[in-house]
Amino acid sequence: MKARSLREPCSLAFIAVLTAPFAGAGSLRSEIIASDSASDEAYADGWQGLNGVASAETGTDNGGFGFLPWDFEADEGYWEPGHSPYDTPHFIETQPNSFNDLGAPAFALTNGNVPLFGYTTLATRPFAQPLRPGDEISVDIDNPVMQKLALFDSTGLVVTLRTAASVERFGLFTTEDFNNDEWTITDSRGHETPTGLSDLEGSSGFRFAFRLTGEETYRLTVTPRGGSPSIFEGMLAMPGTGEITRIQFLTFGNGSGDGRMMPTGEREFYFNNLRIESIAGEGPLQRPSDCNQDGSVDISDAICLLARLFQGGALPCEETLSEPGNVGLLDANGDAQVDLSDAVRLLDFLFRGSAPPVLGLECQPIEGCPDNSLRCQ
Repeated sequence: MKARSLREPCSLAFIAVLTAPFAGAGSLRSEIIASDSASDEAYADGWQGLNGVASAETGTDNGGFGFLPWDFEADEGYWEPGHSPYDTPHFIETQPNSFNDLGAPAFALTNGNVPLFGYTTLATRPFAQPLRPGDEISVDIDNPVMQKLALFDSTGLVVTLRTAASVERFGLFTTEDFNNDEWTITDSRGHETPTGLSDLEGSSGFRFAFRLTGEETYRLTVTPRGGSPSIFEGMLAMPGTGEITRIQFLTFGNGSGDGRMMPTGEREFYFNNLRIESIAGEGPLQRPSDCNQDGSVDISDAICLLARLFQGGALPCEETLSEPGNVGLLDANGDAQVDLSDAVRLLDFLFRGSAPPVLGLECQPIEGCPDNSLRCQ
């Protein structure tokens, strides 16, 4: 979005009506940098990956683009033939069934039907390049309803985002008898942030969309199939331990098929449509009215603006308050200039609940200003 020129005055009411619904929307672009689905021709003969648990699933499948080959990490999983109605723990579900709401084909993980042995199956997908701030990874998921194979057994489903050294930076998991069987977030706060989405609700399918909003911050959107999205924000676990370079799917202890020897699909963990998008602006990203450049808008920005108006000092963009970058960033009331009325507008918004700055509060490109995307959260 181009900053308004000082020669483009217009009424406050007109600007507020015109820009409020579109603030930060039209200036952003989305670029798909990685994509894959189970319908890719690479999986026409099944699903193979590095370090397969069985010889029939060992290979270098790398469907789509922007990813590296699947890795089944045999040393981390535990599965035995003869204890499952499926030939391998990783397979492509090619036939529709009543437990897979994603439709066929879909990636599928299964276990063995032996209680108390901790049977575990995982699949890891490395990225061709690490996630950068503004990148979003998404995937469609259909989890089974968790069912223990024995009274004192355990079962769970896990999706994690990891570094090249396999350090977990973010996790979404559900374990039977924990947090009311809800999918739960792992981040800098620990392992106990519930999403409100139960395994029963997740068994109808949901979309997982994780956006890296800064070097150590994220936004997670969980959208149940046919439902409304829930959004969660926070900081990554294990700060400073490395960039996110892979996604991992894991299931343990839930059994296979009908829990005996019928391949019904009842206990399988399905997912599909992996995608990484780069969400970026057409110019340097800034949050409107962020005078002190800390990435947020609060009382400190009003104080900063008052200080610059009456005491001078370094400005966030160009050298003078009349230049387009500073006007675009600090003109809270839309009169195409920066003065005391903009500080008043910001204070009224913060403390009296009046209208926000006319460009809204979402980060967006503002020409003439430095890029502040790492702090725009």
